[in-house]
Amino acid sequence: MTAILTLDIGGSKTDLTLWQSDCRMPRHLRSLTIPTDYPDEEALLAPLDTVCQGRQDIEAAVLAVAGPITSDDGCLHLTNNPCRIDPARLQTHLPEDCRLSALNDLEALAHSLDALTPEQLIRIQPGGWHPYSPRLAAAVGTGFGMAALLPGRHVVPTEAGHTTFAPQTAAQAELCRRIAADLPTLTVEHLLSGDGLARIFQAVCPQPQPLSAAEVTRLAAADEPLSADARRAVTIFSEAVGTTLANMTLVFLAAGGVFLGGGVIAHLGELFDCDAFTRGFCRPGTLSAMLADTPVYLITDPAAASLGAAIYAEQRLLG
Repeated sequence: MTAILTLDIGGSKTDLTLWQSDCRMPRHLRSLTIPTDYPDEEALLAPLDTVCQGRQDIEAAVLAVAGPITSDDGCLHLTNNPCRIDPARLQTHLPEDCRLSALNDLEALAHSLDALTPEQLIRIQPGGWHPYSPRLAAAVGTGFGMAALLPGRHVVPTEAGHTTFAPQTAAQAELCRRIAADLPTLTVEHLLSGDGLARIFQAVCPQPQPLSAAEVTRLAAADEPLSADARRAVTIFSEAVGTTLANMTLVFLAAGGVFLGGGVIAHLGELFDCDAFTRGFCRPGTLSAMLADTPVYLITDPAAASLGAAIYAEQRLLG
């Protein structure tokens, strides 16, 4: 028997998961989720012991990290969290023959796309069947990330969250003008993230004490004096997600589909405005027919990136 260990280390939480390898599709054994409120890998050692339970048949381990996987010091640095992971230190805590690899978390998410079932997806927009076209995996959480899954299962990571946001409408341009006043450059991540939702609400309805994304989401689901403004902020946010992913779809000609996940999307749930998203995504103009024919899905499985990391281990480290 062969086991696989995955660590999905995001800006807000870390999922440690043990999988059983069966040479086809990894089978989930057990998981542990902890907040990413630790400074380095030392804090992961005890949780690893809890998940691994002394097993010596772990032959592959994958770190799926919310940040770049290269650095001058050999460590993994999260983009939106001061946490730093030393893979070499973790390696000493794993079985001697275990192969350890690191991926960007969106790379891992992209590797899961072929394995996601209809029960793990909500269709926002129907589209044509284009099996030989690229697909996009995107996530809105502590930050914004995206990767492209190309034919042949080759995954291209990106730093799409750090591109500048391109407003599509006069209303978006005015919103950007207000938000960008305090920023050197308005990036996609400044809008499409937890902090981004909070910024949009503050621009829509200025408060002496700015609200968090969680507070905006709670207000949008309630019936309180500021709830209408919170719902408006969610609508603007949803349209901005569509605007950005339309651009990314055209960059990669991703007619195979767009798959959207992340903690902010999960917390919004039914509050996410699919109609506003579609307005932003299916904009009129050149190649609008392609965008209208591109299927778009919400990923409802919070463990999809961990699954993708396990699939990567099965196919690239053990296969």
